[in-house]
Amino acid sequence: QLDLYAPPWTFSSNISADEIMSRLKGAIQVVDSSSEIMQQDGNRYLVVQSKRPNDLFGTVDKLEFVVNPQDQVVTFRSAAPTEGNDFGTQRRRLEEIRKRAGVFGIMGDTMNTADTATIGERGNGPLGQLKAFYGLQSGSGFEDVLAE
Repeated sequence: QLDLYAPPWTFSSNISADEIMSRLKGAIQVVDSSSEIMQQDGNRYLVVQSKRPNDLFGTVDKLEFVVNPQDQVVTFRSAAPTEGNDFGTQRRRLEEIRKRAGVFGIMGDTMNTADTATIGERGNGPLGQLKAFYGLQSGSGFEDVLAE
């Protein structure tokens, strides 16, 4: 179910947890003004009940956000009350919230993977490691290991 995975968001160390939470709440309100936001555990945990736009059944999704100020990471979960395909609604909503907040990056977006590696780069990201495991990379660079 790799298509359901989304990497955590990152933020700069010079932004406080209070500022992160206020930006997150503001972005959620802009994306879905009918959402109900509940903050728990101080400035670390946010629970959102969000009604899907243009949904005839009035489906309410649950979003959870955990802010870790020490690691400068926001982890999240978005779930529908029923199983089935939501046709990308959750992913689009989360991406819109991330962009509207204006302070979040995506964890790993600067990683060097085998797909983005150029000459002289190694491709040590998750995709590069999988390709190496299955023998789909060129194998260049082994000379460095043998020389040691």
